Amino acid sequence: MEPIEPFIAWTPSHDEEERERYLEEYKKRLHNLSESPSIPYHPSSHYDEHHQLKTEYR
Repeated sequence: MEPIEPFIAWTPSHDEEERERYLEEYKKRLHNLSESPSIPYHPSSHYDEHHQLKTEYR
């Protein structure tokens, strides 16, 4: 499982049409999760004992 970029909706409750649009976009997003961009993360082996990213991976 990989983390994906968040879905953000700004104040969807203030405007019913806007809310409907956000919900439709969110529905499409959920149906196509495999196509959503993932957030890259380094494996724990890339960090030192102080939990800092090792120089060679910066």
